[in-house]
Amino acid sequence: MKRAPMNIFTYDTKHLEYKDKVRFFYALKGRGGQPGIIKECNITQLAKTVLLVAPEHEKRVQAFLKEWECNSKMLRCLMRPEECGQDSIRTAPKEEHPHAERLRELKKKFGGGKK
Repeated sequence: MKRAPMNIFTYDTKHLEYKDKVRFFYALKGRGGQPGIIKECNITQLAKTVLLVAPEHEKRVQAFLKEWECNSKMLRCLMRPEECGQDSIRTAPKEEHPHAERLRELKKKFGGGKK
């Protein structure tokens, strides 16, 4: 079965003051008709601080997170092509996502969640 390379980015915004977090999320998701980096790079947000990014946008996302001085980690992975698009992940049924267990493992490995 063919696999597509993808990158999973985790980041934190704990260092940002409230007003800067708001600005960060506007830059991430967009505001007032202006697209954020998620739309511009066709990124899938898997969780609040977890992004699924195609390799061709890796450097742009790294630069974006560096600009905001976010601690981040990147994990390269291979996925089935039908799982890489935003629609396939966002339209998953209400039951647990097929990759939920793997995402929990990654979150644990990279220090995601509250401590």
